Amino acid sequence: MGWRAFLWETFVAINAHDFIQLSTNTGMFRDDTNIGIALSGKNIYIIDTGSNETVGQDILIALTELFPQKNIAAILNTHSHADHCGGNGFLVEHTGCEVWASRNEAHLIEFPELQSALIWGGRPFKKISTSFYRAQTSGAVSHVFSGKPIALADIVIETVPLPGHYFDQVGILVHDKADQKQTFFLGDAIFGLSMIKRYWIPFMHDAPAFRKSLQLIADTPADFYVPSHGERYGAEDIHEIAEVNMLATIETELLIKKLLKRQSMTHEELLKAVSDYACIPMGVGQYILIGSTLRSYLSCLYDAHEVTFEVKENRMLWKLSAGSE
Repeated sequence: MGWRAFLWETFVAINAHDFIQLSTNTGMFRDDTNIGIALSGKNIYIIDTGSNETVGQDILIALTELFPQKNIAAILNTHSHADHCGGNGFLVEHTGCEVWASRNEAHLIEFPELQSALIWGGRPFKKISTSFYRAQTSGAVSHVFSGKPIALADIVIETVPLPGHYFDQVGILVHDKADQKQTFFLGDAIFGLSMIKRYWIPFMHDAPAFRKSLQLIADTPADFYVPSHGERYGAEDIHEIAEVNMLATIETELLIKKLLKRQSMTHEELLKAVSDYACIPMGVGQYILIGSTLRSYLSCLYDAHEVTFEVKENRMLWKLSAGSE
């Protein structure tokens, strides 16, 4: 998922030496959350800023060393999870750059305290009100993506709606005018193969929408595809990676239906059964995040008439719908 509880690897601090050039005017830093960079004229555009102020500081130091004559003009956030906008506040404070995002994600970037309440389903307790779950506010979002291409001197930026992982997530497709290469920064609309292998249940808000976004990614031509977590891919690999992501969501749905076919369960009983099956030793972070993901799966399956529920003896019991076996 897009939260640090599920990150697949730990990296050293971002630095200029590790900058990866993708095209004449695009590049990236590998990190727990990959950071995209796009250049146009004297301006730098950063795609997501990692999980906290320290990452924001590392980004600023590295970019100052790499491009001393350029200024950071804007941060483009794919979505509002803390590990994607945690460095916003530092960069805004120290550079005066703008923050760009989609409309619904913009609200959550401006009011990050809502994130903990959303995953908990009520007033969050202190342990889930930390920067692990919610970013420092970066103030007002300066530009809300309209869906129209943003034509700059050296690049064209397109925002592609990629919902599913979260409400109004977008991918950032950068067309480089210098060499005609296209780089697609994907946020958490797709996960790298190493992460899918290691973590079986990524955070999900809407699995059917996630699968539609996967298909859109696979159908969108690009030279480079950059998930926020995991490896970057070329055009020859993206269909396979999309298929693996799709199968992961389908497998989770099939397991839920298999378990509910055996017996009716509360959400918490189902969470334990799924986690036991997947050999996931849950701490509080995994318990809350996987729990939220399973509630989303149940909602989607209920809306599709594949599962149903009843309130019995003051418990909400989920079961497989008749004809859904």
